[in-house]
Amino acid sequence: NLNLAEFVNAFKSASSRNIRKQFSEKLKPYYRKPYFWSLSYFIGTVSDRTSTAVREYIKNQKNE
Repeated sequence: NLNLAEFVNAFKSASSRNIRKQFSEKLKPYYRKPYFWSLSYFIGTVSDRTSTAVREYIKNQKNE
């Protein structure tokens, strides 16, 4: 089992550190506060029946 809230928190923390480390000079004008990600997040689920439709929707986002 996986605690999604803990996973998202760890992902956001690690990715924030990595992005700030790699791109600190480019980000400096935009991120003066110690926050990189917002405190919120969204997790959604779909059934097996709709997963193909969701994949197609995501794939076609760049076309619209």
